[in-house]
Amino acid sequence: ALAYRAAQTLDRMLGHQDEPNAQLGWAAAKFEAVLGWIPARKAALYTVVAAYTMRLRAAGAWRSAREDGPKQASPNHGWPEGAFAGALGVQLGGPLRFGGRVHDKALLGQPLRPLTAGVCRQGLTLFLVASVAAVAVYEALYWGLHR
Repeated sequence: ALAYRAAQTLDRMLGHQDEPNAQLGWAAAKFEAVLGWIPARKAALYTVVAAYTMRLRAAGAWRSAREDGPKQASPNHGWPEGAFAGALGVQLGGPLRFGGRVHDKALLGQPLRPLTAGVCRQGLTLFLVASVAAVAVYEALYWGLHR
């Protein structure tokens, strides 16, 4: 966890800068991507499970994670984002303004319904259910291994 946090911090601080820190920023970004590869896909999987238990679009969540997730500039961020978009039946991404500049992000999911406050609340519940599912799996593994 500490190594991941350190890599994430270095990536945020140096990952998008020019010389003289470009090489260090590149290495930090790649290190963060390697460390986050498995957790990002597991997060997408837990989102699919949560979508199924909530009777949302579980198949759409998995399809959007697999097909749209890799469109994101980050090799990892798109997987859980795509799963959420597919589960909720909305489209996420597009132009985003931060740091005084507009950044074009990939479009994830299909715009099957508008993104409303109710959908956002449903997304928060989806996040909570996916988190509980992850904790339950880890607890089961822990207690199963420590009998």
